Amino acid sequence: MFTQEATGRETTYCLVGLGLPAMESAFERLLSAARELKPSLIANKSDLAKYLNESPQSITNWQTRGIPKSKLLSVARAIGISAEWLETGQGRMAVGGISPEADEIVALLQSGKLTASIRSPASTPSIPAGASISTYETVDELDPDSYVLVDRYDVQLSAGCGNIQWVMNEKDPISFRARWFQQKRLNPGNCKALYVRGRSMEPKLEDWDTVLIDTAQTDIVDGEIYAVCLEDEFFIKTVQRIAGGVLLKSENPDFANIEVTGERMATLCIIGKKVWRGG
Repeated sequence: MFTQEATGRETTYCLVGLGLPAMESAFERLLSAARELKPSLIANKSDLAKYLNESPQSITNWQTRGIPKSKLLSVARAIGISAEWLETGQGRMAVGGISPEADEIVALLQSGKLTASIRSPASTPSIPAGASISTYETVDELDPDSYVLVDRYDVQLSAGCGNIQWVMNEKDPISFRARWFQQKRLNPGNCKALYVRGRSMEPKLEDWDTVLIDTAQTDIVDGEIYAVCLEDEFFIKTVQRIAGGVLLKSENPDFANIEVTGERMATLCIIGKKVWRGG
């Protein structure tokens, strides 16, 4: 209820006894979203710390002091949520993957083969006459004859590379146009989307990029990027043949390459070739 108090020339209003709930913090939104989108991997703060490669103390600090602004974007990308929603609670929570067509445009812009200009509202519209733009709230609205959904996975290794377990993030698929798979001559059933973890492949692959792996392509083509398992570790690396084995190359010079030769070759498993990436 409201009570009114007169103080001289001013009248003030006091809010009494409404028992309004406290506003949800960014950390609470993060943990709630992580539990919803990755139920098989994240159930508590300890799981969240492990998934984000952060220390338990850092996660506790985020809970009490707030998530650092420098971490908001990378954390949001890791979980698959909007950074704006994470920070403010406004807008849509989940975000989908970048479409292959959009990614190709980004690549052309970065290479200088395509230029973009910012137009004023008074200038000619950038959308051709008669064109239309449609949006969707859920993937269920997409035409199954025109689009293919590819699930994101996390890889878990048990007893080395002999038992690779694919843990699916059921609520975080990526939508691709069916014709893209046809043009690339790819079978969607052989493709899996994975997150890139770490900075060893920069600038080709950034931390928390998404890559599409074709598990049917396991023959090594020099200079291509593959998901591989070596002994009991998982890597996404550029693969090159060398005398007596292969080189797992890190594109970032701050990280060492891995030579696999001799008896170690028996512990190497090529999981699949990268056929697409999205930031």
